[in-house]
Formats: sequence, C-alpha cells, structure tokens
Amino acid sequence: MPTVSVHFHGPIDRRGHPQGVSLPIEPATTTVSDVLRELGYPDTQRKVILATVGGVQRKHGHVLGDGDVVEIFVVASGG
Repeated sequence: MPTVSVHFHGPIDRRGHPQGVSLPIEPATTTVSDVLRELGYPDTQRKVILATVGGVQRKHGHVLGDGDVVEIFVVASGG
C-alpha cells in the first residue's frame, strides 16, 4: 500500500504520533489536508500548520504521492 511519512518540527502537538509516522494514502487523491485530518488536527489547527513536501512549501490541497515526506511546522506569529 502506498504511504507517506510525516516529520514534525518545532513546538507542534504531535497528537500522540511518533516522529516519522507512516500513513497509508490513496495516490493521486490524498492531499496534505487529508493527512493533517488523519493525524487528528481540527480545522482551526490546520489553518496554522505549514507543510513542505520535497523541501518545497505546499498548500494543503497539494496531492501526495507514494513515498512523499510531509514536514509540518506551526506558523509563528507575534507582535
């Protein structure tokens, strides 16, 4: 079965998942947003998560392929 692995960076809640967790995907249909949802992030938290795939920042609608590595970060802000 095709999979992606997820790496967490910075002060992000891993939702109980280990670093490098592997998740099954449906190639050509599973998006970054689908993976974040599968990891247990509600809509409000997904809005502040930045994702890269292959070292390139990707929108949450980006379609994933087998073997992709999704790196997720919390967007920092301040004033």
